[in-house]
Amino acid sequence: MEKIRPLLEKREFVSIATVDRLGNPNSVPKFFFRSKDNFIYLIDYVIGRTVSNIRENPKVSVSFMDLDSLEAYRLNGTA
Repeated sequence: MEKIRPLLEKREFVSIATVDRLGNPNSVPKFFFRSKDNFIYLIDYVIGRTVSNIRENPKVSVSFMDLDSLEAYRLNGTA
């Protein structure tokens, strides 16, 4: 996390992918707010499936791209 934290903190948006209990995927952009320790804080600015999916299945994937190097990153974890 320490290696990618500076790249992550330059982002305005990241994509978060969730699935509901039936396995239906949902991937949407969210405002990146901050990272602290091993946590990432996002702003959920629309009423959609993300929060309800996390309540059903807390496994998530957050992805973003560094536009300078064109390297992509994916962080998998539990919300």
